[in-house]
Amino acid sequence: MPSKNECSQIVWHRLQQRREGILGGWYLKEYLGSGASGCVFRIEKQLEGVKAVSSALKVIPSSPFGKGGLRGIS
Repeated sequence: MPSKNECSQIVWHRLQQRREGILGGWYLKEYLGSGASGCVFRIEKQLEGVKAVSSALKVIPSSPFGKGGLRGIS
């Protein structure tokens, strides 16, 4: 199971580097936790004329942390 430290140092930093947002204008807001298969983050999207909408994003690495597990996120 990835530790909070691994998620915050590896996944968080890689996702934060994406200036255009994660997917379709969604932005990473906070780390929520980790479990047996990955990490969970709160993400947010600002819609025109509406308060920000929040959702959760679960990141499941394709291989163990520290061994190229997030190659799809650059």
